[in-house]
Parts: sequence; structure tokens; C-alpha cells
Amino acid sequence: MTTAPGERVTFRGSLARRALGALVLSAVLGSAALFLLPSVLPVTTNRSTRATLAIIATVIVVILVWGSALWQSNTRVVVDAASVEIRRPGQLIHRWDRATSTFSSRITKRYTNGIPSGVDRTLIVDSAGRRDEVNVALTREGFTELMALLAPLSARVAAVAQAETATAFSTAPRSFSPSPAPIRRRARRAGFVAGVVAIIAIVTLGLAASGILVEDDREIALIIVAPMLGVLTVILAALAMVTAGKARSVPSRIDVGTGSVTVDGQVFIFAQQRAVQLSPPAYPRRTLVIVEGTGRKHRWLLGEPGASTRVPAILPDYPELVAAVAASAVGAENVVRLDLE
Repeated sequence: MTTAPGERVTFRGSLARRALGALVLSAVLGSAALFLLPSVLPVTTNRSTRATLAIIATVIVVILVWGSALWQSNTRVVVDAASVEIRRPGQLIHRWDRATSTFSSRITKRYTNGIPSGVDRTLIVDSAGRRDEVNVALTREGFTELMALLAPLSARVAAVAQAETATAFSTAPRSFSPSPAPIRRRARRAGFVAGVVAIIAIVTLGLAASGILVEDDREIALIIVAPMLGVLTVILAALAMVTAGKARSVPSRIDVGTGSVTVDGQVFIFAQQRAVQLSPPAYPRRTLVIVEGTGRKHRWLLGEPGASTRVPAILPDYPELVAAVAASAVGAENVVRLDLE
């Protein structure tokens, strides 16, 4: 997203999502209060009092849930040329001067029993000798756009480059050659294992049909072993195809020039795109995503988890690619951004 100088931009979470969550939560907690509360009241409480207390408790629970969704959690971030504000209806929570503040972010993924249960997106503001950390209820896309506006990628990478290397932030053209070989090897291994399992399944069926096995073993082979091997073959074959598809999404060449990037011969001028997003170098899964002005999206895979000295990375110099793209984003600093999960 690009903004004109002095333009006021508001970032807010989805009201429909909050309302849906409040509806589900109020239904669950309200039902619990309505039906469970009477059972824990003293046995001396008469039926009319039980019903009245249960209804009152249910109403209070519903009011608290919807009040939290529509007011307490209903925050928005308002950005203009001079300031950044965190607001909720009728209340100013925080205000920072953009000229004297620096902005950064932190993404925290929450898990429950190993299952993803949510993401906390935190805006970090350093100003006047103090640090404020505020969780903002924005979507991944909204938070990415907010940080692109407050902390452009070009400014971040330039500061890191000068601090770590004490060299100029180069805007010279660069070329990069990602390699899909690590992913192709994984696809071949999965395909090979799928083939071996399929052969074992066929042999098992052959033995069961030949009469060599006794009746009990033949039934086990036909009813249990062969179907399980068949299902495993399908899963491994699907994994091989998905992995091969990932390999095809790896470009063979990326050329970064002034104000543009060329991917496998296709030129993208930054100023003409809606967004050019790169995963932060610290992320194990790395992608380059370009959203054209028409909304058409291009996605290329540049990194996968598991890279090591034994398993080569798709693009070992990915941080240099991020720096080169950021340095070339002249006049389109808000278009080129980090894709924050």
C-alpha cells in the first residue's frame, strides 16, 4: 500500500471475525452459566431463585464477551505524517511522534498441545528513552502493510548493513541463482519410497491370491496389510507430487536492478506493483511474492525449513537478495516490504 504525504491511514482488524468469535464464545459460556450454575447452588435455593440467578449470570457473561469484542479488543492504528495512534472507540490509548520514534515488530505464534492456536502481532515503539510494546489485532496482511509504512524495508536493511559491515548500501544490479535441487531430491526420495511400498503391496496381493498362505494369513493380507500399504502408497505419491510442485515454484534466476526485479525473464517495476513482499531472512521458509496492480499474484519459493550443511539451502545468499531488493526500491519504499507472518 502506498500513501501520499500527509495522508491519514487507519488499520483495524476484522469486525466480522470478532463478532463471530464473540457469538461462539457467548453461546458456550452463556449456556454453561444458564445450565450449570443452578446445579452448584445450595440445595436450599428454590427453583425460582435458581432460574433468576442463572439468567442474570448468563446476561452478564454475554455483556462481558460482547463488550470485550466491540470495545476492549476493538482497537485500531491510525497513522499520519506526524504521529501514530492506538485507539479504541472513544479512547486514545497511545500516541507517538513519528519523527522521534523508531518502530519494529515481533511475531509470536501460540500453540496448544502442539496445535497452532493463534498469533500475537506486537508493535514495538522506542521513543524518548522508553519502549512500548502493544499487541495489535490485525491480520497478517494488515500488519505487514502497517510495518511497511512505519519501518520501510529499505531503511531497516540500510541500517543493518551499515552497522554490520560499515559499507555503503549498494544499489548496483545483482543476480541470484536459486537451486531447486534440494527439493527435487526430496521429491525423488518420496517417489522412490512410494514405488517400493506399491511393489510390496502388489507382492502381498499376489501371495494372498496364489494360495501359498494359509487361510488366516491370507485374510490378514487381504483385509489389513494390502489396504494399509495401498493407503501409504497414495500418501507418499501425493507427497512426492506436492514436493515436485514446490520445486517448480523455485525460479532459476533473479536479477535486481534499479527500481525493478526480473524473475526468469519477467520484469516487474516496483512502482507499478501493489506489493513486493519478501520473507524476513530469519524465517526458515522464504518466499518472494509480487502482487501486480491488477491483483494478480506471483509467488516463488526461495527457502524451506531443514536447510543445513548436509541439506543445501535453495538460495544461500537470500539475505543479500533482500538487501539488494530493498536498496533498489527507490520511490517505492512502501511497496517493497517484509512479509510478516
